[in-house]
Amino acid sequence: MEITRQEVLQSLGRFRKSFLQILIPFLLIGALSYFFSKPILQHLRDTSLRTDLVAFNIPESFLAFLKLAIYTSLFFSVPLIFYHLWKAFAP
Repeated sequence: MEITRQEVLQSLGRFRKSFLQILIPFLLIGALSYFFSKPILQHLRDTSLRTDLVAFNIPESFLAFLKLAIYTSLFFSVPLIFYHLWKAFAP
């Protein structure tokens, strides 16, 4: 069974259409997790890290919360991402 160029382009077109269906929940979960990033970081510090966290420059603490929100959003969005990838490229 050989995959033609047209089939690949159709799959990419379907994935392009579902890209917004992935991006919008990712951004919403990211915004929500940024709101809860301080309690999440405190929980991680108390359970896993067991050490104090130190910020050496001004934007470092803001970027730590932003990175935590992005990683949390990615963690919760992975099932949706895989679903849309499967839907786009499944025969």
